[in-house]
Amino acid sequence: MIEIPELTVIRTKLARLLIGKKLVELNIHWQKKFKQAPDSIIKAAQNATVMEVRRVGKLIHLALDNGEVLGIYFGDGAIPYWTPLNDRFEYKVMEMAFENEIGLAIDDLSGQSYLILNPDLATTDDPLHPSLTLAYLRKSIRTFKSSSIKGYMLTERKMRGIGGAYVDEILWDIKVAPHSVTTKIPDAKLVELIDSIRTTLTFAASKIEGLTGPKDLVACRYDFFKIHNTGRRYDPDGHRIQRIVVHRKRTFWTDRQTLYS
Repeated sequence: MIEIPELTVIRTKLARLLIGKKLVELNIHWQKKFKQAPDSIIKAAQNATVMEVRRVGKLIHLALDNGEVLGIYFGDGAIPYWTPLNDRFEYKVMEMAFENEIGLAIDDLSGQSYLILNPDLATTDDPLHPSLTLAYLRKSIRTFKSSSIKGYMLTERKMRGIGGAYVDEILWDIKVAPHSVTTKIPDAKLVELIDSIRTTLTFAASKIEGLTGPKDLVACRYDFFKIHNTGRRYDPDGHRIQRIVVHRKRTFWTDRQTLYS
């Protein structure tokens, strides 16, 4: 799945090759999840030059020289890749052709990926944004109906772009059980949570970038995970890794993590 660490790597790769390049052709093959008319997106973006590449929440923004911003959302089954180097997939949602024979395509069997013109710049639900503070968490948690901290962290209107595996890594790091009742977690642990979100996601992005080959956009490899790892029976501290279901998601944890209930 494409979450914030993967998006961070994708943004870096796109920026290196696309800034200063003209988008000469945009083709949309699957539009079920599009919120705007594909023709209007093509008209606004085609023949414009990429000036900046940003990650905003779970979107990649291509800022164009005509003042438009083309947002790219990667669905759960998305595989972004350069063309024609890796033009081997069958379920293309869209493809872009830039100057100098550089191409970008998204394959997505789930069909959830889409493009959006001039997306919202709000970042309040971005877990790496400075707006994620203890005060924000306290207020946000009070309005959350589900009981588990993992459920809270997977709710995109609260925190966007972490993903279940990263949640397990973060909660293991701060020694909080994933099925802990959110409102029972002390402030000191919430402060640790904020710090661990930033360090865990940043570390993951650096590892994924190192694992990504020069011809690829992103390598979805997670053998560096310490807890959410099917190849491990014990965590680095020697505690047996247990598996349960939390918020309808397969969850990895150990008994070193405190259950707040």
